[in-house]
Amino acid sequence: MLKKLKNSNYYKYQQIKKRFHSSTKFLIFCDGPGPTYQISFKNPLEHSGLKEFKQFSYLSEAEIDYLEKNDLLIPLMKHIETSCKIQRAVFTRFSHPQVGFLLNFFKRHNIKSINHFDDLLIEVPENLGAEIYNRLNVPVKILARKKLIDECDLNYVSTSYLKDKIQRLYPGSTFFNGIYAAFTNKFEVSNPSEEHFKVGYMGSKGHSRDIEPLIPHITELLKNNEEVHFEFFGTILPPKILLEKFPKRIRHHCPEKNYYDFLRKLSTLNWNLAIAPLIDDDWNRCKAPTKFIEYTMSQIPVVASDMEVYRSIDQGTGSIKFVEDDDWYKALNDCIQNPNERDILRENALKLCQEEYNLDVLSKQVLDVLHL
Repeated sequence: MLKKLKNSNYYKYQQIKKRFHSSTKFLIFCDGPGPTYQISFKNPLEHSGLKEFKQFSYLSEAEIDYLEKNDLLIPLMKHIETSCKIQRAVFTRFSHPQVGFLLNFFKRHNIKSINHFDDLLIEVPENLGAEIYNRLNVPVKILARKKLIDECDLNYVSTSYLKDKIQRLYPGSTFFNGIYAAFTNKFEVSNPSEEHFKVGYMGSKGHSRDIEPLIPHITELLKNNEEVHFEFFGTILPPKILLEKFPKRIRHHCPEKNYYDFLRKLSTLNWNLAIAPLIDDDWNRCKAPTKFIEYTMSQIPVVASDMEVYRSIDQGTGSIKFVEDDDWYKALNDCIQNPNERDILRENALKLCQEEYNLDVLSKQVLDVLHL
């Protein structure tokens, strides 16, 4: 018997419960229904016309907190046990303390489990900023992530570097990596700005450490090119020193919660050039080249750090302009002064992403992973 709940709580439980029915085959546990869940599972699964790709449901960590608080987690799992035909359990960026209970549930029912992650989440660097570090580096969450790596039937990771690093730590576990984000051209893209030359960066506040070394280069760029404006999009905020020196030429666009809303907004910003800087450390070496693909969806040419993260996707195609000797001023200034170079970068990037990083490729990859 369910304990007596307030009407609002009972309604919430029923809404969660409705997601799991006789057609549900794939159960996805996620940190939240945000970008990673949407990029890696929801979007590629919904993209495919195959019937089985409509047979998945998710449960977020916040919802598990709610269920646990109201003694409803076990009743929900019993409902899933009796009403669904689960073939695979997927954990994506998952670190809830109930991971042991969930893994045992699926083991008892001979259901194979897949652990998916897209960052080095068992070694979180402090210089991500106090807020992000304290949120990710909770000991019980680290233990949950390690348990998933150790006990799941497959670890599905975003890059080969991340796979190789974790595999050295867990030689007895099974790993697979493929492409991460997929290119889509479903959005109408606005033309590059003609009023000002807009250089843009989009990202989360955890990337402040990647932007900081560029501040002197951006300062010099703006000082020597009066037509250039610099814009930021996302939870990352413009450095104060740039706002103070160039208050009319620095702009910030607020983040969008939904991933497709984020992509749609990016496609309207009229950026002439975009940057993808990364400081060189293990956390960033594990990153996927997602920013390049997202910029390319909006047909924005990209200047990026000369790291394997971006070399691995460019593969000598001339789709990315790499910064030599960390001289961001020179790389950006050269690109600003050379519209032909920007056109070539844009054309090469579009060709590469449309052919090798499209949703058809990612959908097939996810299907292969789900069937182990």
